[in-house]
Amino acid sequence: MNRRARAIGLAGAGVLVVWTAAAAAAQQKREPLASLVDAERSFARMSVGTTQREAFLAYFAEDGVWFTPAPGNTKDALRKRPAAPAGQVRVLDWDPVTGDVATSGELGYTTGPWIATERGAAGVPSKTLATGWFFSVWRFNPETGWKVVADFGGQTQSG
Repeated sequence: MNRRARAIGLAGAGVLVVWTAAAAAAQQKREPLASLVDAERSFARMSVGTTQREAFLAYFAEDGVWFTPAPGNTKDALRKRPAAPAGQVRVLDWDPVTGDVATSGELGYTTGPWIATERGAAGVPSKTLATGWFFSVWRFNPETGWKVVADFGGQTQSG
């Protein structure tokens, strides 16, 4: 084998090693991000299926903060409010459209649109009350999974 062919072969091997390492790193990043997106979507499903209050109590960290409009501890604020009566009329739903997770896998964020609707007959949304955009910061703990530590939401339109 001549010198040029050997150099090309070594360069190709080097590219393969770099590409393989990059693919492995991308795979490691996708798995935590997928679990974060799953947590966000489960949170939204619970909000629609039960109440916003129950979902926020379940998915926020004990030290989680929301900005409605001023910052405050979410669970403390919700525990001071009475539970929604049966047949709650306001439903909050959302879906993440983008997000990312830190290399450490301990923090991540999700963001996307939200919609508040009035629950009509048979639980079907009947009227849009407001729409907006959310940005949530999440923390991962192996014992509790993903929990929201900061939630920011902006209203873009009211019904």
